[in-house]
Amino acid sequence: MARVFDKDIFVMMLSIMIGVIIITYFIADIMRNNQITEIEEKHIQEIEEIETKNINFTSKYLDSVVSNEKAKDYLANGKINFGVSKGFYGIILDENNETNFMNFRFYILDNCSGALSNFEKSYKNFLDSIKNFNESIEYSDYNLYIKLCRLYLNLSISGYELAYLSYNLSKYLMYLTENLSFLDGNIVYDENFTALENLYNQTMQDYLEKELEYELRKDIIEIYDLSIPER
Repeated sequence: MARVFDKDIFVMMLSIMIGVIIITYFIADIMRNNQITEIEEKHIQEIEEIETKNINFTSKYLDSVVSNEKAKDYLANGKINFGVSKGFYGIILDENNETNFMNFRFYILDNCSGALSNFEKSYKNFLDSIKNFNESIEYSDYNLYIKLCRLYLNLSISGYELAYLSYNLSKYLMYLTENLSFLDGNIVYDENFTALENLYNQTMQDYLEKELEYELRKDIIEIYDLSIPER
């Protein structure tokens, strides 16, 4: 009887030990699977965040470049309009024929109007470009891209300031022309002419300085070496 009892106890204890081992294994396996699942979910989340940042960076960067190019085109067209107005303005001041005077006056005012429209579109697009380049920087951890965006950002800031000064130049040239009249074979200057001329000359000086800065920033981007990756 003792041997049978000992055998039953042994079998029972062995069964309990095996059960504990199996339960322990299942618990460990569940915990390991949970850890793997957590790691996988974390990696998936990280990948999704990286993909989202890359998509946002690409989108904002492309928007920035498009706005920048449009701004440069409007700036170039505005310069053409302003150049024509400035050229006729240099002629009209020496004109002694009323018909020619009125024709030149019309050309100046018409081209100034075109310049104002182009320069306004230019600085608005430069503003969009500034906003989008700033957002592009926030979506990138890659130093090469960040540096490139900052170069374009600085160019857009200078471009905006240049377009704004160009707008004011065109406006003052329009006002100067509107303050000219023709009487008895002579050019007549209205009383506001001198004050407007001073504003025009000061703005022209500011414009020339800003234009030099803008062209310098364009040159910096052109010589920037994109072939050296940095992190």
